[in-house]
Amino acid sequence: MGAPIHSVTNSHVPLLLSPIDIRSIAQHPDVQFLVIINPNSGPGAAPWWPNADYVREIPRLNALPNVKTLGYICATYCKRSLDAALDDIDTYGARGRKDARQGVDGIFVDETVNLYSDEAKRWLDAVDLKVAHSLDYVKSPIVC
Repeated sequence: MGAPIHSVTNSHVPLLLSPIDIRSIAQHPDVQFLVIINPNSGPGAAPWWPNADYVREIPRLNALPNVKTLGYICATYCKRSLDAALDDIDTYGARGRKDARQGVDGIFVDETVNLYSDEAKRWLDAVDLKVAHSLDYVKSPIVC
């Protein structure tokens, strides 16, 4: 009989988590989770933010060694105002600088293009640069 096979699995999960779900993540330390934080089609703003559920759960997720949190932004196929997208990234970064427990490890860019164009490349390159600058408290911020 051969040695047991252990596989490591990665998972992307939107933040629709209850305390029970977070306990389930903690019970599987061999699984790496990328948890997408999406308070309101992006970081959310007043009066919706701060939202007590997110403010409570983000630090609990960030405390788990097998979790990376990603702030959600929408690209609208790189047609969204670049300034608005960069402002969303700045908002996530400011929250992490104000309270490290509320920080994110990177940014999840939804609705990106599937065909190359110079315009889309410039848009996405600007996002990459903004993430590196705004999430300067993260050693190697993730963009996906």
